[in-house]
Amino acid sequence: MYSESVLAPIPKMRNLSPGVFHSTSNGWYQFDCSFRCILCDSRNQIPRNLMPVLFGIIATTISICCGLNMGSPVNPASDFGGRIFASSVGYGVQLFTFHHCFFLVLLLASIMGAAIGVYYC
Repeated sequence: MYSESVLAPIPKMRNLSPGVFHSTSNGWYQFDCSFRCILCDSRNQIPRNLMPVLFGIIATTISICCGLNMGSPVNPASDFGGRIFASSVGYGVQLFTFHHCFFLVLLLASIMGAAIGVYYC
């Protein structure tokens, strides 16, 4: 399978699903906690015009730090949308069955990490 032509994260065979699951859920947990604690708390007194810049810096930093295994783990739409598009263009269903249905790992890890972040922050 040629991953250079498919715009979806496809793991290397040395990457195991637990490591990718951990980095994706951890990225969402950090993103949710930092967003809620830093930007949404009115006691921090961050100027309104600096909030988009801080939001971008937080998202970029977490994507770079947690993206060692798969690329950017913070956006599951980049994975799932790319796979749907590539399968409709002609790559078939092997994108969804590759590496034992790996696309489910990123979707479920994103949901679980966001839920943990909401609960603990």
